[in-house]
Amino acid sequence: MDFYGPNLSCTDNSECDDSFSVNVKPDIKERRRKLHTEAEQRRRDAIKHGFDALAELVNPENQDSIEGSLKLSKVTILNKATSIINKNLETQQTLQKEILSLRKEVAALEIIRENYEKKTREINALPTTSNNTLDSNYKMSAFLQFSESLFDSFNTSLQIAPFPEISNNVIDWVEGTCSSDNLRQHFFSSIKKLPVTFDFPF
Repeated sequence: MDFYGPNLSCTDNSECDDSFSVNVKPDIKERRRKLHTEAEQRRRDAIKHGFDALAELVNPENQDSIEGSLKLSKVTILNKATSIINKNLETQQTLQKEILSLRKEVAALEIIRENYEKKTREINALPTTSNNTLDSNYKMSAFLQFSESLFDSFNTSLQIAPFPEISNNVIDWVEGTCSSDNLRQHFFSSIKKLPVTFDFPF
């Protein structure tokens, strides 16, 4: 690009200024047009790269397939992205509800634990004698034997399955096994396994 400087041979200042303006203005306009074109191209490239990256995120399974080789339209990419975002938002809301429910369960279990600890401290604070110690040991053995009997029944009835099915199995076990008659049978069966037996008045 040629640059023509001012005409040094002119004697009038206004003529020199006009000559310089005429020669320089086309060059400035061309540079501005070129800069504008380059900026517009960079903007388009950035948009294209953004859509290409978004297409890989919303349709990753088809990138190496024949269908994936076909360019998705921008409308399709945006629709898929919107659908995925909405689905993720729904999943997030569901998980937040589950977290809230689990926190409530943890709080309830914490209260139960504190109550059991309080009861344990109260029992440990009671005075004991040798006879009471023997009775307590026997009661503990009977309770452990009874608990093991119930757990064996529970473990046999419960199978590895999805949570809804496990819940149904637990309910069926409670309804079928934890009736007063069945618990009485489990209790007497457990007592018979202890080294010392007693005649109970019930």
